[in-house]
Amino acid sequence: MASVPPEFDPLCGNQTDPAHLFEIDGTHFWKCRRCGLVMLHPQPSDEELARIYSEEYFDVTGRAVDPEGARQVKIASFRWNYQHLNGKVLQGGTVLDVGAGEGYAMEVAQEMGLEPYGLELSADAVKNLRKKFGDDRIFHTDIEDFETTRRFDVITMFDLIEHVRNPHEVIAKAARLLRPGGWLLLSTPDIGSLSARLMGKYWVHLKREHLYYFDKKTMRRLLEAHLQPSLIRSHRKVLTHQYIAAYNERYVRPPFRQLVRAGLWFIPKKAKMVLSTGELFAAAQKPLSE
Repeated sequence: MASVPPEFDPLCGNQTDPAHLFEIDGTHFWKCRRCGLVMLHPQPSDEELARIYSEEYFDVTGRAVDPEGARQVKIASFRWNYQHLNGKVLQGGTVLDVGAGEGYAMEVAQEMGLEPYGLELSADAVKNLRKKFGDDRIFHTDIEDFETTRRFDVITMFDLIEHVRNPHEVIAKAARLLRPGGWLLLSTPDIGSLSARLMGKYWVHLKREHLYYFDKKTMRRLLEAHLQPSLIRSHRKVLTHQYIAAYNERYVRPPFRQLVRAGLWFIPKKAKMVLSTGELFAAAQKPLSE
């Protein structure tokens, strides 16, 4: 068994007696007995994470086979996320997307009449994003090192917080970058979801690159330290037959992989489905006055 982390829980500060949940291919998963946060220990090195985040890592949607189809799936999911902002942000408001990737969330912000900006660590992605949105809108950095005098109406972090080494630092920085009354939107795997409870150590979101796992309770605790949570609920995404098949082959372990393969026979290949994916969605607001 791996040694207990010396500073186990960055959420509540607990350093004693974490519960060892299980081990998957040498990766150990621990749970804080005080607050319930789940984390990896030891965490992968920066070098190992760089190898994981290869160009192929971002092609689960089938971009190489059907670029426009993959784009439409992501756009549809981000539109679902942005519904929470209806009536809350004026036309022309500014949005900062942290981990902008290929810019799909920024595209949705733009079609809503908002001004999108993006942070991205991949040099190739930054080059493509600057072609789409302009050099002055895209920054080749993470949020911890990002400095600006601008304050944003909205900050988005979709499928990001589980990847960072210090979640408190990231949310605290987001709070500083928001204008009073501004909104943070995020999504992340939900370790308390039905799929997580049913699948146990075979849950599809248990990955080497996911350093922390939140449920609705621990997410609320994280957000309340810096902002005012407005909504924390189960998350839905728009999925296609192709997306499910590709994700299944890459991430789902036996025996569930075979079950998904069998189930795909009953799904039309052109179908688009809105499904709960074992994740949570959260929205939190910066107080108007502090």
